[in-house]
Amino acid sequence: MSTAIVTDSTCDLPAELIAQHHIEVVCQHILWGGQSYKDGIDIGGASFYERLAREPELPKTSQPSPNEFADAYRRARENNNADSVVCITISKHLSGTYNSAEAGRALVDFPVVVIDSRNVTMALGLIVLAAAEASQRGASADEIVQVANQAADKAHVFFAVNVLEFLHRGGRIGNAQRLIGTALSIKPILTVRDGKVHSAETVRTRKRALARMVELARCVESGTVQASVIVGGADDADALANDVQLALSPVRLLRATLCTTLGVHTGPGVVGVAVLGV
Repeated sequence: MSTAIVTDSTCDLPAELIAQHHIEVVCQHILWGGQSYKDGIDIGGASFYERLAREPELPKTSQPSPNEFADAYRRARENNNADSVVCITISKHLSGTYNSAEAGRALVDFPVVVIDSRNVTMALGLIVLAAAEASQRGASADEIVQVANQAADKAHVFFAVNVLEFLHRGGRIGNAQRLIGTALSIKPILTVRDGKVHSAETVRTRKRALARMVELARCVESGTVQASVIVGGADDADALANDVQLALSPVRLLRATLCTTLGVHTGPGVVGVAVLGV
């Protein structure tokens, strides 16, 4: 008996790890300028953030359909010669993706378990990676579900945006907060708790935001961790990765680019740190 792993493109896992662990990724959709793009395939990377910074029109995002998930379940099962599938998605409080994944489960005739990660970006990615590694060790579907749920309890992400404008335009903060924050050069540090985005702290400079994210990541998991640095249209990756390595000594340190689906709401210049206690 073997189990294939499916997730969605907000996991932000590097392509080489997706290929190495035979993870099937279902793409989110970006609607922009009358065009529809598959997140990470048709649009992504530095060019997306450059366009986001200069264009007045904010893109829209759309979750995958139930049929897209059903197709992914079938591909994952066939490509991995698997008997069952475990699908791990972005928090259901942040997207309708989980509901689509659940609906897709009813469209196939083999066992599929859908798990709400209660997280996003590389916090989700590290959970998915833990599940995929368990699968490759020969764990059963029930054991993989247990691994994923335990990882979800120990996964954390902190991220800082460069400007508040995109959170405002996306309806995440009000105009008064945007104007006050911009006037005071406030850099909010955001986190995900219980599947929802919360403000962790606000600081006055980007340099302090980067340092404080590392401190917060060190506090939430005091033992051995895996970690990831996440950037979207920013050039802080090297310095941030060095700080994470010195402060946390992770057993694994990954680098990831924030996907376009999330970048729509954060804007260019976003940086983050994800950790998973092991």
